[in-house]
Amino acid sequence: MIASGREALGPGELWYRLPVRSRRAAAAALCLALLAAGGYTVLTRPEATGSWWQSDRQPQPPPDSTKPSATARRLPYPAQTARITFDRLAVSDRARRTFTVELRAASSAPLTVLKVDQGYEAVDLDLAGSSPVAVRPESPRTLVLKARVTNCERAPLRARSPFLNVTLRNDRARQELSVIPGERYADALTHAFRTLCGPDDSAAEPAP
Repeated sequence: MIASGREALGPGELWYRLPVRSRRAAAAALCLALLAAGGYTVLTRPEATGSWWQSDRQPQPPPDSTKPSATARRLPYPAQTARITFDRLAVSDRARRTFTVELRAASSAPLTVLKVDQGYEAVDLDLAGSSPVAVRPESPRTLVLKARVTNCERAPLRARSPFLNVTLRNDRARQELSVIPGERYADALTHAFRTLCGPDDSAAEPAP
């Protein structure tokens, strides 16, 4: 076997035999290739694809369900459409000091009557059954109120300009409407106070 008597140069010797400028260019090309390979790996990861460049975006807040929609904002407020008037008042149970008030509720737009109360501390008053009453245009409803005198000493002898607080709601808003039913209601309420809190003549025994 014939041999040259000289071993072949290794990769390291060949590298260092290259000019300095050639070695720098080769090293730069190798770095660029490694960076390109790393970027491709990140882009092809399932959790990163299509989302990593959007990580600085703020998530959109959910819609505020408490705000009325554009359609609801075009509706009038319920207090602008409601008409509440007094119908009648009747004493229901003198022993329990209870009486009943009936109102007439009408509206030019759909609404719901949620609650009715008043300003006398000595009287409890609210809708019978505490159930909301839906009122539609052209379909007035009767509101039945159950009332009870809780303290005759604090009940007025004369009801002067009594008012009612009516809580209304429609798709746009919830509102309280102060209603002054008028002198007919004031007279009926005064009569109820005097009937329920006055002396019970029927229980008095005849003098001997």
